Amino acid sequence: MMVEKIKTLTHVLLTGRAAVLTAVFLFLISFTCLFFATQDRMLAWRLMGVAGVKNSFNDLRAITHSIACVADGVDPYLPGACNAYWRSHPDPLVPFQGLLLNYPPVWLQLKHVGASAATTPWFGVAIICMAFISLWLIFRPQTRTGGVVTMGAVLSPSVLLGMERGNIDLVIFSLLVMTIVFTERLGHIAKQSVRAIGIVALTVLKLYPVVCMALLVRHRRHWALGLATAAVGLGAAWWAADGRFVTVLMNTPKDDWTTFGSLPVLIGLKRWLTGDDTVTTGMSMSGFALSLMAFLCTLVSVLAMKLPRPFPNHLPALEDDLNGNLALAGLCVFCAAFVFGASYDYRLIFLCLALPLLISAYEHAAHDAHRFLAAPVMVVAFLWLSRFTKKIGYVDEILDWTLFSVASTWVFCTLFFRVNSHEVKPA
Repeated sequence: MMVEKIKTLTHVLLTGRAAVLTAVFLFLISFTCLFFATQDRMLAWRLMGVAGVKNSFNDLRAITHSIACVADGVDPYLPGACNAYWRSHPDPLVPFQGLLLNYPPVWLQLKHVGASAATTPWFGVAIICMAFISLWLIFRPQTRTGGVVTMGAVLSPSVLLGMERGNIDLVIFSLLVMTIVFTERLGHIAKQSVRAIGIVALTVLKLYPVVCMALLVRHRRHWALGLATAAVGLGAAWWAADGRFVTVLMNTPKDDWTTFGSLPVLIGLKRWLTGDDTVTTGMSMSGFALSLMAFLCTLVSVLAMKLPRPFPNHLPALEDDLNGNLALAGLCVFCAAFVFGASYDYRLIFLCLALPLLISAYEHAAHDAHRFLAAPVMVVAFLWLSRFTKKIGYVDEILDWTLFSVASTWVFCTLFFRVNSHEVKPA
């Protein structure tokens, strides 16, 4: 009797929308207990596997602290400018930090809704709530195994890192999820129009969401809309940057600590060989070339086998439905972030968008369901393997390149081929 009650309870806690709520509860309990036990917020985060830093919501402070700098006529995009400002304007409510602003100027307009250095914690908590709500919207596992995978993703160091830093990528993630979820039941024209507007708006806030134009090109006749959306988005981003477009890109740091992409392994190798970890243009081009080679090798292998779809025994088709569109958007962001260098691990939250589809494929597999479990387990494993030291040769590098090769091929075949259960035809 007791065993049955435990099974029933775990099923209730791990399935449906309760899975994310259970993960949130465990997060709150774990962090609270660790904080009071250690009396050290940074240590509490590190015990949870998150690379915590001294200042809470450190990434968000790059914006909220810069608001005060701008009000005093200081340029936050110049190295050391805001540092000098805070040294001459000490504030007990504002712990000193030395971040260089690498966000578009539009974020400084948060001053109109009360954002300031002193109110950073309130905005940081709001970002965390938005992220958890978005995760709650997309995950609905039907089995306990699916629930465990869901909780593993939500509680992973990569996802929690974004919450610890109060990173703006979580805002982009949340707005993207809400755009897809709340437009799914609209008519075709309304859905495409609202999503196009949403992608343009998100591109203004941060450049990489432009790749989500893939949501609009499910059929050949929609390529014009997708390309037009991308062009308008990039143009709007350039205009809104007010001359800071290139500066924002240049101010974005690149290293191999808690990052993923094509550059971390090259940075680590260069440091090991020369003692210098400066990223050069040649390194960036090499990373791009290696990414292209990995993609082409995988794609050619898939096409040579004349499979009905990429990796049919492990991956479902990216259908034009809610889970399919979430997965397509998340995979596009992941692949773009990988190709263009070194993105911090909190951006891996976009890989979570593929998990509802992968979990559903496992739960509804008619036979050999364990084969469909390999993909979501691999994603969750990668979410947990954040870097803590500046070394090379980690297992996560192998997972990183494998996931990119598979994901890029999966997306390419979805966009450029008509895929059904019998054949692959050009779109």
